[in-house]
Amino acid sequence: MRVEDGIQRSIVDYLEAVLAGVFVFAIPNAAIRNLGGRAGNAIPGLRKGMPDIGFLWNHGTFFLEVKTETGRLSADQIDCHVELRARGYPVATVCSIDEVRIALGLWGVITREAAA
Repeated sequence: MRVEDGIQRSIVDYLEAVLAGVFVFAIPNAAIRNLGGRAGNAIPGLRKGMPDIGFLWNHGTFFLEVKTETGRLSADQIDCHVELRARGYPVATVCSIDEVRIALGLWGVITREAAA
């Protein structure tokens, strides 16, 4: 289990609680696929550097990269995030629900929490 897994679980729960009709999904690029570790990720369609969480909401697609407070983006993650943003998809690197709130606000996403 990665350190980020607990943070990711709380973020998924948060998004599902505050965004009506949200469709949240994980992108398991770092998941170990076999006893050989990451080498088993050579599966067609997996992209190096994809963010951990994606979600569809109100006709938009958004991405969140989950890190610990001391975590750093890899070169592949930086390149992928640049590519996603160039295609018009919002991407944020977050380490807490508070940072998710900030990203949602910057993207103009109104949550049940903010509307209350």
